[in-house]
Amino acid sequence: MASKRMFSKSITNSSRFLMMPQSSQNLYFHLGMNADDDGFCEHFTIMRMTESKPDDLKILQAKQFLQIFDDQVLLLLDWKENNLIRSDRYTPSKYLEVYKSEIDLISHGIPIVIPVDASGEVRLDKDSKGKVNKDKESHSEYKKPTKEQIQEFCNEYQCHIDIDYFIDYYNSNGWKIGKNKMSDWKATVRNWHRRDKDSVKGKPAQRVDHQALEDRLKEYER
Repeated sequence: MASKRMFSKSITNSSRFLMMPQSSQNLYFHLGMNADDDGFCEHFTIMRMTESKPDDLKILQAKQFLQIFDDQVLLLLDWKENNLIRSDRYTPSKYLEVYKSEIDLISHGIPIVIPVDASGEVRLDKDSKGKVNKDKESHSEYKKPTKEQIQEFCNEYQCHIDIDYFIDYYNSNGWKIGKNKMSDWKATVRNWHRRDKDSVKGKPAQRVDHQALEDRLKEYER
């Protein structure tokens, strides 16, 4: 992966950028410095590192500087205008396949509305209906998936998780992420796949403590 990052003055000197609070501008620079070669960034880590507030992320999304996919990953939308990476230094993002359908929507100009609420939680709201991929479940009409649906999704997107454990885990807590109802089980499956990636690489399978990870997210909300 390239070790240097650039920022275009056409972006950082624009009124759209300069009218944002300094804290939002600062977060944008840190996200840009820590993004991979395709502009994907795990925003939870950067938010904690910079002590940024959820409102800073909300503003960047509202101003269309980034696209949030879930509670972990976002994409910087002006990435290619800011950065031109030589082919011999370019490393494709591991998220290109994970968010393939979402990227396809963006490339066709179809908005994906996934707002950040006041607590920092990333989730679909009622206004998002009809604006997202038809495969996404509506937040207000969420139905828990069947084992067959999860298996089909995992086969299609090459997600490697313990499906029985996944179902048992969320059946036991009422299909919640932290204290909130799960809004998108497919995004949750992708997160489990990333967190359990050691087993995908052929290493001895070690069950991830997903409850501890969710507790960490709740700590961030405070």
